Amino acid sequence: MFLQEVTAWRSGHAMHHPDWLAEEVPVALVFNGISHAVMLVSPDQLEDFALGFGLTEGLLTDARELYGIDIQQTAQGLEVQLEVASACEWRLKEFRRNLVGRTGCGLCGTESLGQVHRSLPTAPVLRLTPSVLGRAQRALREWQAVQQLTGAAHAAAWCDMEGRIVLLREDIGRHNALDKLVGAMAKAGTDPTQGWVLATSRASFEMVQKSAMAGAGLLAAVSPRHWRWTSRAGAIWHWRALCATTIFVAYTYQSVLGSWLPDVLRTLSMQIHTLVTMANRIGQFSKSYSDRDEALAEISNHIHKFWDPRMRRELLSQMDAGVTVDLLPIVVDAIAAHRSVLAV
Repeated sequence: MFLQEVTAWRSGHAMHHPDWLAEEVPVALVFNGISHAVMLVSPDQLEDFALGFGLTEGLLTDARELYGIDIQQTAQGLEVQLEVASACEWRLKEFRRNLVGRTGCGLCGTESLGQVHRSLPTAPVLRLTPSVLGRAQRALREWQAVQQLTGAAHAAAWCDMEGRIVLLREDIGRHNALDKLVGAMAKAGTDPTQGWVLATSRASFEMVQKSAMAGAGLLAAVSPRHWRWTSRAGAIWHWRALCATTIFVAYTYQSVLGSWLPDVLRTLSMQIHTLVTMANRIGQFSKSYSDRDEALAEISNHIHKFWDPRMRRELLSQMDAGVTVDLLPIVVDAIAAHRSVLAV
């Protein structure tokens, strides 16, 4: 991270102040002198990143196959030189990708379709309760130091069976954050059967595969899913979840949360005080608008765009029941003025 002088506009006025920016640099991963991948990475905890990448990509079968790491600064970026076992070098030559310029999907640069669906280890069976998922999700933000300063970092966390965060890594890229976490877990000797992964990003196809390669039995994501991820998950993964505040949705293997969850899409718990807190934060920000109608519209637009419909309906229902007395007046007015839109 680094500080930069920025200009911000608030209510039509320019303000100058320093702001933290997340850093992103090209990092080349070189295995026994063979350049394998160039990634855009936040340039910290690169030892964790290199080890985790090797493990989740199947180049390393064990952390002991990595003998040493040397990080070198070049004019173009950073080179991470890995000294690895000869077996790893053989795998690299067998499965080598051309990954220069790899994009957010995580699969760009793969040389063949056969490399997309990799052989994955059997994931351990876990049993969790919604309260365990909620505990980890609520604690996530306070662990995200880079995100709090920059607003531009993904996080991947390793959580125990009680929902306590044990390890967390951040990076500008979601795959990188997960690789850093896996590397840190391997260095710490973490047992992957005794916990689960919580990610701030969407649970993309490759995030599922990387988690499986790490030996984890569950990936929970604070972001929506997509079909390819769900389909693949049903074949090789015991369960994944979408976590938003205290709403949880299971898309495969719902039995992880107990036999009382019957359907693929089922809202579990919704704490109204959480929804009120979220709505009030939006209201506080919108107070900076000089035009009140514009402020009310902005609050409504934000809730409509970023909240799940079930969250919106729950808030409206609780307002009708008279249990949302802590809502800011500006939020109440915004919802009243735009209720027809928010009820959809």
